[in-house]
Amino acid sequence: MHQDGDSRSFKIFRRQDSDEIRSNRNEEAARAAYFLSCCEAVPATVVLPELLLEESLVARVKKNPFYLLLIERSPGLTSTDRMITICRC
Repeated sequence: MHQDGDSRSFKIFRRQDSDEIRSNRNEEAARAAYFLSCCEAVPATVVLPELLLEESLVARVKKNPFYLLLIERSPGLTSTDRMITICRC
């Protein structure tokens, strides 16, 4: 009988853990969507997406759109940057 009670308790804890994980995922998705909309509202800067990534304020699985924003908004290599790259080889 003792084991049966433990089994029920384990199932309850497992269900609570599962609900908590699902809740955390939903919160992460909502937070990422909110931050992404903030970044898109200020299109000329890389400061906010950079900050969010550096400070790990966005879940790892949600980081791709922020990296894409950084790539799109970055000026790219200048001729000096290209020369430095060539000289280092």
